[in-house]
Amino acid sequence: MEYDISRFFAQSEGMPFSSRKATMPWAGSAPIDRSIIQQQWNDLQQLDTGYQKTLLYLHIPFCETHCKFCGFYQNRFEINAAQNYTEFLLKEIQQHSQNKIYQQHPIQAVYFGGGTPTALSTHNLSIILQALKNYFPLASDCEITIETRVSEENKEKLAACFAAGANRISIGVQTFDTDIRRKLGRQSTQDQLLEFIDYLIKLDQGAIVCDLLFGLPGQTSEVLAKDLEWIESLQMDGVDLYALNVLPNTILGKSVAVQRISIATFEERQQLYLQGLKQLTEYNWRQISNSHWARNTRERNLYNLLIKEHSNCLAFGCAAGGNIGRWSFMQQRELPNYYQQVTQNQKPIAMLMQRPSWADKSAAVQGGIEKGFLACGRYFNAEELSILTPLFEQWQQSGLCLYQNTSLKLTPKGRFWASQLLNALQQFIFLKAD
Repeated sequence: MEYDISRFFAQSEGMPFSSRKATMPWAGSAPIDRSIIQQQWNDLQQLDTGYQKTLLYLHIPFCETHCKFCGFYQNRFEINAAQNYTEFLLKEIQQHSQNKIYQQHPIQAVYFGGGTPTALSTHNLSIILQALKNYFPLASDCEITIETRVSEENKEKLAACFAAGANRISIGVQTFDTDIRRKLGRQSTQDQLLEFIDYLIKLDQGAIVCDLLFGLPGQTSEVLAKDLEWIESLQMDGVDLYALNVLPNTILGKSVAVQRISIATFEERQQLYLQGLKQLTEYNWRQISNSHWARNTRERNLYNLLIKEHSNCLAFGCAAGGNIGRWSFMQQRELPNYYQQVTQNQKPIAMLMQRPSWADKSAAVQGGIEKGFLACGRYFNAEELSILTPLFEQWQQSGLCLYQNTSLKLTPKGRFWASQLLNALQQFIFLKAD
């Protein structure tokens, strides 16, 4: 069968690609009929997956504010609702944690996401962390991350989380620039941010990392440079540098659609990414993935790296998503539906999907591309490499990678366009398997 590999070539002039789209983890998956979800799930809970890295994800679906760029907002925080949710989350953990799939391998990393996990009370965060230690085989060096936002009361909560076993705090900073933060719906000022981060770092109980966005409305290269100066001067342990992803259903997305707000072009975003990469390299930070850097060995970014390789992810909570082997699942998104199924002693799954046979190879390739290095000879046979080599050589000519001895190493430019390179390789894997 003939393969037209040239359709994946980078453009010879201007930007190498016309778009930059994220790779969806469920690509190629087929949902099963809802009537048999529970039976299939019961079978999966007794599945022997062989040795595979295992993660745990907990979703907290409450936010105290609605940020204009965020597509994950679900429920406005209310004290009674959060208390009720904690009780049901603990009940879900108790109902399922003793099944084989949860006990057969050490848990390498736990991630509290949302929403905003620190919307929960200090007491509730502590008892959930204690429950994880009681019910799951956490590895001795298990990375336990709590996402948070800046507020005075969260200082006490995070100190308590450290005491209860958390060892990594991820702060949604986006930018330190107060004016831009206010336009995004963020309430805290630069000074409040700096004081909050300094407090956590001086606790010296775990890794303190933050997210920064580039391509924000009103953001200049000078603003990004100053943001990176702050994380260096604060001596943070890690940083994510993400391109702004404008989702059409968000407040920001709707403003962009009617041209009330303009955002950076792909060319401008590429320049900002390359600027950030260069600046962090000059600070001697270590690039762990295409979007994440570590200042020291305390920061591992383990959950985010392993999830890209489709390691088993055992998920709990309303709107949580996870996967076991070649099966992916999404839990009930609406709280009443979630509560109903937990009350019925059912895993609250809204959708269960089976990934195709080629998904394992695709996941391994994704893991390599995410780290900026792919040992192609490990994943592609001689026939496949003979087809792909002209593509790799063309990418190399376009400044996206270095290809030598069947290994692909992404350049800084290639790391910015990594999602497009990955999409090309995953499409090839799919077409070759079809």
